[in-house]
Amino acid sequence: MILAAEQIAEGTKLAIVNPRTEKRIDVRVVRAAQLAQGGLLIPVEFSTASPNFWGIFFPPPATTS
Repeated sequence: MILAAEQIAEGTKLAIVNPRTEKRIDVRVVRAAQLAQGGLLIPVEFSTASPNFWGIFFPPPATTS
């Protein structure tokens, strides 16, 4: 999801940039926005798989023995 000040129509294609890495990726709005504090949350889908786009890494799930 991205935060926006205005509604963006479903199906709209956008490009977003990670300001830390300057990587750019194309996305598509997949549903109507949800009202949130500070604006509208816009659900988007990346045009190609890019699991490292945001540079956030999560630890692997804990294994049970």
